[in-house]
Amino acid sequence: MRAMKSQYGSEEGKKVFYASKNKGTIKGVEDETQMNWQDKIYESLTEGRRAHRGHRDVAGKKLSRPTPKKRTPEEAAAAAAKGQAAHDKRVAARKAHMKVQNKKNAEERAKRKAGQTLDPRTNKPK
Repeated sequence: MRAMKSQYGSEEGKKVFYASKNKGTIKGVEDETQMNWQDKIYESLTEGRRAHRGHRDVAGKKLSRPTPKKRTPEEAAAAAAKGQAAHDKRVAARKAHMKVQNKKNAEERAKRKAGQTLDPRTNKPK
């Protein structure tokens, strides 16, 4: 079509191209001119490329994620207990850390009240 447009002009080139195609003098242009967007998507999928709108298999069926394995009530209870145990461990560690920090802060407050000044680099009395 481009060659005919350049030879005959834009409108006249289209007319000559489609007339030649319909008459049968031009072969092999049907695929190019008749291909719609669905055919283009199908072609891209059969070539192994990803379609622009979601993942689809070769037949055009939408691909989905595999369904997760269903748990028995015992497995679910065990998983919940394991998660709760990990949570309890983190909470205990946080409480222990805060206990140490509170003790340090209380010592510093007591020293300041007593009138001692602390070295800012070492936090020890001067």
